[in-house]
Formats: sequence, C-alpha cells, structure tokens
Amino acid sequence: MKSPELTLAKGDPVPFLSFDDNCFYRRWGLDLGQDEGTVFEIVFECSSAAGIIAGVTSGLGVALLSQRHLQAGMEIVDKQFPKPPDLAYIIRRARNARNPALETLVREIETEVRRHGTLQIAV
Repeated sequence: MKSPELTLAKGDPVPFLSFDDNCFYRRWGLDLGQDEGTVFEIVFECSSAAGIIAGVTSGLGVALLSQRHLQAGMEIVDKQFPKPPDLAYIIRRARNARNPALETLVREIETEVRRHGTLQIAV
C-alpha cells in the first residue's frame, strides 16, 4: 500500500516501511523480493500498525499490510511488485485442555481473524 502522492520511479529502490527486524514481510521484502528484481530500502521503522499506517498515508513509502488496515487515501500497489506470500494464523493448544478462559480466547481470535484472513486451530 502507498499514498497516491508517492511516486515510484522505475529502477529506483522502493522506500519501504517496516515494523521491526523480526517482521515477516520485512524479511520477505529484503530477501525474496529482491531475488525477483525489486530492491526495497527501509526508510521508516515502527513497532505499531498505527505508525506504519501514518507513514503510508503521509507518503513516506510503501508498506505490506493486511486488508483490515486499508484506509481511504491508500493505494494497493500490485502490478510493479512480486506477490507477497500468503499469511495464515495458527493457534496450538493441548488436546484435552478444557479451560473456559482459553476456549473463549480462541473463539474471539477466530472471530476476528476470519473476517480478514485464514485461521487454523491445531490440537
């Protein structure tokens, strides 16, 4: 995603907004994305989605975010870039654990994630 005001020049490094060193998409962009011909240059790093969203909407660069973070004033950039890998959420729990608090937590996570992605529950 990017701001409509951000112009990306073909052949120049792509200004990339990243969460942190352990960010899955950061690693993908710097490693596999470059293998496919796209050079990402980290220009902003923030640990919160709100900070990354603010960076995108202000035109600092491009970020890989889930659709739930898509806002008015953002463009999805998909033609110039390699397709990022799919993301799946997995919850692991013990087979016979019958903790009501845990079951409630799993149901709430499942409800939230199913609206925006895929969820697998492993027992």
